[in-house]
Amino acid sequence: MDMTTPITVPLETPSPSGARSKKRRGVVIVAVLVVIVILSLAGYHYTDMATSEFKASVNAHKLAQARSFADSGIHYTAALLGRPENLVELNGNPWSNSARFANQEIKADGKTVGYFSIIAPPDPGEEANQTRYGVTCEASKININAVFKLDTTGELLFTMLMKLPDMTEDIANSIVDWIDPDSDARSGGAESDYYLGQNPAYRAKNGPLDSIDELLLVKGMTRELLYGNDTNRNGIADPNEQNNVTFYRGWSAYLTVYSREQNRTLDGKGLVFLNNTDLEQLYNGIVDTIGDEDLAKFIVLARQNPMADINSAPPKKAVEGSLSEYQPKFDRKARYSLISIYDLINVRVVRNNVIYNSPLNDVERQRALLPRLLVYGMILDLPEIPARVNVNTAPREVLLAIPGLTEADVEKIIGQRPKLSTEEKTPDIYATQAWLLTESQFSLDTLKGIDRYIGGTSQVYRVQAVGWLEGKGPAVRIEAIIDTNAGRPRIVAWRDMTDLGKGINDTPAP
Repeated sequence: MDMTTPITVPLETPSPSGARSKKRRGVVIVAVLVVIVILSLAGYHYTDMATSEFKASVNAHKLAQARSFADSGIHYTAALLGRPENLVELNGNPWSNSARFANQEIKADGKTVGYFSIIAPPDPGEEANQTRYGVTCEASKININAVFKLDTTGELLFTMLMKLPDMTEDIANSIVDWIDPDSDARSGGAESDYYLGQNPAYRAKNGPLDSIDELLLVKGMTRELLYGNDTNRNGIADPNEQNNVTFYRGWSAYLTVYSREQNRTLDGKGLVFLNNTDLEQLYNGIVDTIGDEDLAKFIVLARQNPMADINSAPPKKAVEGSLSEYQPKFDRKARYSLISIYDLINVRVVRNNVIYNSPLNDVERQRALLPRLLVYGMILDLPEIPARVNVNTAPREVLLAIPGLTEADVEKIIGQRPKLSTEEKTPDIYATQAWLLTESQFSLDTLKGIDRYIGGTSQVYRVQAVGWLEGKGPAVRIEAIIDTNAGRPRIVAWRDMTDLGKGINDTPAP
């Protein structure tokens, strides 16, 4: 074969049946689109989570701010109540003072950032849906622990509890059993053998209550009895709490464990012990604190000699004497003690056929001296006495529970004393319980009978503070018990009540 001759190789044409298609498929594009969608959804989910977390963070920050504003309200109120001179700024009226307790601004760098208000239940007898800007007197209630100290048999406490609305003998006896130290159940009451049969089991306290909520552990007690239909515990009849039934705050409006009465003045100074055996020290103490030498001389005389009613017949040949001319004899021992400050009224002492009348017999001097004597004098030489009920702030139900007070007496008290809802200055005469004698002419026998149950001052307060931000944002409500005894305000109880609502009917922001 000629090597120069080209060789022709025929090209094969693939048959249509066995040929591979040259067209591209769209699987990759679909896969890419699916991946993009998934990534987009993941990005959206992440963005949504980040947005939600951001909003939650902002809300948490606002809530923390509102809480700090409410806390500020508590500490602000403690500072106001802790010093007697601050009470002067409040016109002696911390119960209703919108100028100092309503919509108080909180500023930062000169700009308003939030507010707080101090709110309290309405004055007993007033409309139950009216917010009062002020504090609540804890001494306006019956102190369960203090009453039991006065009578450890529990009979006094039982008697007072039975005078409260809707109280039953079984529940009253169960309360006494809960705090008395013995294990003997009273009629219808309960001791540990009953509570150990409950699920879960527990024992009777057999000691003083630590809080009113502890009563919920007592046999027969329910939340409705303790707090009534005041579901948010603001003392106000909110629309959702009425439901065509009478609004009722429950026994929590009448009972407490926090009131205290130290034998010291509001600024922490010691009181004058009127039964002091050192008569010279007694004399000097009365002159220094009350500022009346005649009263100091008469009390020294009364401690050395028997007192007699001014209406009794004086000894023959006895003549009227003058306390201003009398010189006390401190070398003579004290032979008599005072049971009540009211023992010094409408009485006289006869010494060596000379009659010395008490300065408190005179109405005008009585009006001036008796309030000071009640503030600065003490009958018992104790660090503190069982807390009494403040006659100036106690509701009708509490006053009716006081042994020795009749319904007519209670109506006279409520009709004459200043209302808690008034924002006017409280007259000085109502700074103590002296007005019961000087203004209302209660009998001395009645006052002596109720002396250990009734006082006229307050040193422990219940405070509810609502804090909120400028503009839109959450509101926080804090409740605290402030003890101002001895001029050192202390917060002895603290509760966050935000979950129960802001507790104020009107819109907080002004």
